[in-house]
Amino acid sequence: MNMPIAPTSKVLTRAVEIESYIRQKRCATTAMVISDLGITHTKAFYVLRNLARLGKVRQHVIGKVSVWCAPDVRDAALVYSTAMPCFAKAGQALWRLLEGYISPRASIRASRFVKELGKLCRLPISENAPVLLVMAKSYLADVLGPAVIEEREGVFRVDVNKARELIGNGALGGKAAAVEAV
Repeated sequence: MNMPIAPTSKVLTRAVEIESYIRQKRCATTAMVISDLGITHTKAFYVLRNLARLGKVRQHVIGKVSVWCAPDVRDAALVYSTAMPCFAKAGQALWRLLEGYISPRASIRASRFVKELGKLCRLPISENAPVLLVMAKSYLADVLGPAVIEEREGVFRVDVNKARELIGNGALGGKAAAVEAV
């Protein structure tokens, strides 16, 4: 039995369908592609990997979740909130952690950020702690990058004014959203 050398017409059709789906959503997890398009995991992952290799989508691995985005998406907050919808409230959690600081520098523990996020999302923290902690560290490094002075063992030393500016400009959900939620 000979295996086809070039992708079959079914694979090419599926690739166009998946690419347009991701462009429409801007970002989607593998599970979203599978459930919304009604295809198997193997078929979806094969096509997604090939699309990533061709530069038509970008893969971001967050914890154990693959998030596939259109090539023009550079918004880290969008990628994380796609991987875990609770991360859409991450801006609110960060705002709550920073709102009491008067000094220009603050330390944000990833574990404290996870607890604050858990309160907002009503998550059972003990079950999700290891995965959430890894995701939180990665999120803080990616999203607060310009405000981070140093990071040591899950503690992020940040410039409070830069962090507030990032949050307030809408990069993380905005100050208004945080105030409305409180």
